[in-house]
Amino acid sequence: MKKILILLAMVIMLSGCGTKTFLGEIPGHEFKRFEYHRAGNATSTHIIATDAVRDDGYLLIDSIHITADYGPFANFVIKLEGYGQELKKEE
Repeated sequence: MKKILILLAMVIMLSGCGTKTFLGEIPGHEFKRFEYHRAGNATSTHIIATDAVRDDGYLLIDSIHITADYGPFANFVIKLEGYGQELKKEE
């Protein structure tokens, strides 16, 4: 029973840890280097993105490095190179 409760707590905690959440912090503008850091009582996130350019409705980013710390249960590092995301059309 204890293992099931720990597993359930981890699933609930990690449900908000998706990559899309982190990528939403990156601005949709051209930049040479973007750095973001958020620290809380038990969690922290650090994002570094470099060389973003706009090209035909896309934001192309040379590299993204995400480090997230969710206390003793989950810590991870995500590295993306050559990432592109479609920009929202301005109305």
